[in-house]
Amino acid sequence: MTELELQKHNAIETIYKEVGAIMLTHIMINDEAMASMQMLGLQGFKRLHRFNYTILTSMYPYLRCSFKDNYGSRLSVDVSGINYDPQKLEDHLTAWDNKLKATIVELGILNKRMFDATGKTSGRIEKLIKIKKKHKEKTHRWLYDFELVAYNRTHVKMVDDALHTKYKDKENSIIEALEHALDC
Repeated sequence: MTELELQKHNAIETIYKEVGAIMLTHIMINDEAMASMQMLGLQGFKRLHRFNYTILTSMYPYLRCSFKDNYGSRLSVDVSGINYDPQKLEDHLTAWDNKLKATIVELGILNKRMFDATGKTSGRIEKLIKIKKKHKEKTHRWLYDFELVAYNRTHVKMVDDALHTKYKDKENSIIEALEHALDC
């Protein structure tokens, strides 16, 4: 391997590690958020985070396999310092909104670095950015909506019930798809 190829490989490995760390961080935060929402009695928000957790958990092995397939070595990712324990819905939504905003910026920078290193952007990073932007829009909408009604418990519960139904249906469709795949 030439010096230039080695530098390119190291740059790409660093990018993959950072994307992996972001994914693992969000997996862990969604896990903590599930517990917090359970504690607050908000089953819809809990299901939302469980669904996010499931999606990210299913995407993470593809990141690792993609690196191994394309670059021939194992990807080792280190994550530490996760501290997420909101005691109120408002605290949760604010913290989640801030984390999503920071993550979108981080992923954008990593995608630019990938382009600089390879001459092309990463479809996996772009997909993560799209997912995080969608979550950011929802979270921002809830923050605005709940602030307008001063976090009225009845209004929050109506939104939570709608989320519960929506994500229960999404989870059931994933389960059905998996069962169908196993039957084939």
